[in-house]
Amino acid sequence: MGRYSVCRKVLFVLIMMVLIIMVSGCDSSEFNEAQKTSENKTIKNNNFVEEDTTINNKLEEESESKPGQQELSYEEWLRNIIIETVGDKTNYGKPRIESIIFLDENKTDMEITLWADDNLTAGLIRNGAIIKSSEILRKIYSDDRAKNVLIYWLFPVKDVYGNEQMLPIIQIQLTRETANKINWQGFNPLDLEKVADIFHVHPDLQ
Repeated sequence: MGRYSVCRKVLFVLIMMVLIIMVSGCDSSEFNEAQKTSENKTIKNNNFVEEDTTINNKLEEESESKPGQQELSYEEWLRNIIIETVGDKTNYGKPRIESIIFLDENKTDMEITLWADDNLTAGLIRNGAIIKSSEILRKIYSDDRAKNVLIYWLFPVKDVYGNEQMLPIIQIQLTRETANKINWQGFNPLDLEKVADIFHVHPDLQ
């Protein structure tokens, strides 16, 4: 019985040692796995930070390499003002702007030639061009550069042979001095005829 008891104790000790070794191995593997997972997350986070930094650096480099929006030339600015105000084409599809000509080196004196829209009557064609002229002149003189603006309005007509010709129907000239007298907010556009330095309408549109 004594030997049997000793064997049982030895066997019990061996079993306990095996269990301890197994548990230690599991804990170690779990610890190693957790450590690997943590390291992977750290690597991913570092990669993300590096990628984010790289992206930001690229954006900064691009923004530095690309120059800021260049200022428009005065002619381009005038063209944009006209197109924004009265459209780039007439209601019969003709390009609105025929020409913009500067008469001095400083580009303060100019002739602007535009095509007028068609309408039901000659009077409506005339009034439409006057109203559009008033708005264009208001915007041009909101800038400090212009000193004298002459606007010509053209309209296509056909002769007896069916050939289309350009007919100058309205001529309006407004100087800076006159423009400064106008309260544009309360101004009736059709009164441009009364205040303009030069105002001429083709007899067919009188």
